[in-house]
Amino acid sequence: MVSTRAIWRAAEIGSWAVGVTLLIWFFQATLGQRWLAERDTQAFLQATQANAKSSDKPAATFESVEAPDQTDWSAIRRNEYLASLSTPFPPPIAILRIPSVGIEVPVYRGTNDAVLNRGAGWIEGTAKVDAMGNIGIAAHRDSYFRALKDIKSGAALELQMPNELRKFRVESIQIVTPDVVSVLEESERDSVTLVTCYPFYFVGHAPKRFIVRADEVSE
Repeated sequence: MVSTRAIWRAAEIGSWAVGVTLLIWFFQATLGQRWLAERDTQAFLQATQANAKSSDKPAATFESVEAPDQTDWSAIRRNEYLASLSTPFPPPIAILRIPSVGIEVPVYRGTNDAVLNRGAGWIEGTAKVDAMGNIGIAAHRDSYFRALKDIKSGAALELQMPNELRKFRVESIQIVTPDVVSVLEESERDSVTLVTCYPFYFVGHAPKRFIVRADEVSE
């Protein structure tokens, strides 16, 4: 007959085994997340350098790109971002940077769920990232674009593409209802319009939209 001590001993060993397994899984997931996020951006940068060799334009460069800081992200967005890393994804079409609020995010084509789980999305129907006009870019309010809550007028914004680095300055910040699509219409100046839901910490489907408009500036 098995003694009570033996049963408790077996249960203790089983608990340790489960704990060690979960710990290993956590570190693998965390390291994998960082590596895959950096791989996406590095693929973009390699394409940038390759294109520069056959072009008269110099390639835009920056010092480093790291996996996103998810400290202020919602748990749902962290999980969806992690899940997206297991799916093959095309290289981003640009990299959006707003140093004053710590945003550095790859921009992909389109705004479907897969894209917005991974980064920011170029809004189809607006100007292309390398063209003149009003470029629309969207991202979730509880992931990459949550930092927009601290944006100020006059903040610098950069949009990096192969062989080109475009610079913008924030000119207006407004809160609108979802039916106000005029924010994405053409303007007299080349610009970028950032779109996310609002309020930033609203529970459920946020009822409004937070709009940041930045005009291009010359060197």
